Amino acid sequence: MRFDPAIEVLCEEGVYEPAEDSCLMVEAISISKGDKVLEIGCGTGIIALHCVKAGAVVTASDISADAARCTKANAVRNHLDIDVKVGDLLEGIEGEFDLIAFNPPYLPKDAPDDRRWTGGESGIELTLDFIEQCKGRLAAGGKAVTLVSSLSDSKRFEESVGSLGYDCRIAAKAHIFFEDLTVYELILARR
Repeated sequence: MRFDPAIEVLCEEGVYEPAEDSCLMVEAISISKGDKVLEIGCGTGIIALHCVKAGAVVTASDISADAARCTKANAVRNHLDIDVKVGDLLEGIEGEFDLIAFNPPYLPKDAPDDRRWTGGESGIELTLDFIEQCKGRLAAGGKAVTLVSSLSDSKRFEESVGSLGYDCRIAAKAHIFFEDLTVYELILARR
């Protein structure tokens, strides 16, 4: 998808504000009209909004009720329809999806310990939990898309993906300030 500057997004206090990583995720995602899409950790809903505008049927969820309200408000502001939920990762989400996207908190614990940025001890624990939970929720041929920083344990992430049963490809990469960001597209391996 192309990043659409016409999508108006306002950010409430305490909600992760879209930045370069958000734009990279949007640009890395490929969907078809009518796809069922789930955005986990929606924050302002920037990914969900782009997916709906591209013709997908979208559910968005965040552990933060403030973020869920922010996503809903941004959907209304842009005249887009998104089913917004509050929950931890895929908790409370029903059905299967063609795409599940998660721009996770990806910094290691030694970074500021804020759930908007910290993804666990080495920065990938939350992302690995997400990937594990996606296994029974992806439609046939469905894919999970997530982002990993070079500041986290990206080598362990890549090693873990195969053991979780996924084929993995790099969908996008960018060097931003002091880190490299990589967007991975994961598809369950055929057995």
